[in-house]
Amino acid sequence: MSEKWIAPVSIIFAGVIFFACTYDKSELEKYVKEKYPAEEAVNVTLDYTEFGEPKIKVKAGKMTRYEKPENFTLLTQGVNVLFFDSAGNVQSEINCEIAELYQDKALMIAKHNVIVKDLFENKQLRTEQLIWDQKKEIIHTNSEVEIITADEIIRGEGFEADQQFTKYKIKKINGTIKVTEDES
Repeated sequence: MSEKWIAPVSIIFAGVIFFACTYDKSELEKYVKEKYPAEEAVNVTLDYTEFGEPKIKVKAGKMTRYEKPENFTLLTQGVNVLFFDSAGNVQSEINCEIAELYQDKALMIAKHNVIVKDLFENKQLRTEQLIWDQKKEIIHTNSEVEIITADEIIRGEGFEADQQFTKYKIKKINGTIKVTEDES
């Protein structure tokens, strides 16, 4: 008598297992987008132009782009950003180890060994973190900074400048060292 029930119970059990294992495709897609990058690339160069003229060039050893929870791109393995003047010459550059690009906010956060150079005036900024606000066309930080020019080294905390690094201000200056050439 118990053998009569084996086939119907097996069919019901198989049906329960089959329907329990179905998934919601939209939930799976949401999970994948939140946990994994949308794209990755190595040795990347991104060119930004305006009316065919170069404005900005970004190079990185590796690029990883995420769509969720926020649309952002992570640049690693060395990052170099070049800013061009109206004549197409490189005016300034930012170098760092890591950069986060937030496309929706038009922000870039440069981290670790950040160096900004004004190539026309031969000056340099060193810090550990720098934020580039593309909408306002400024770079700024609340971290410690060191600015090196031909005749002085200025150390301070907090900094703001135009994105070409031609005009700047340090919020809290900690020290200034005059640099002179040895006349021996």
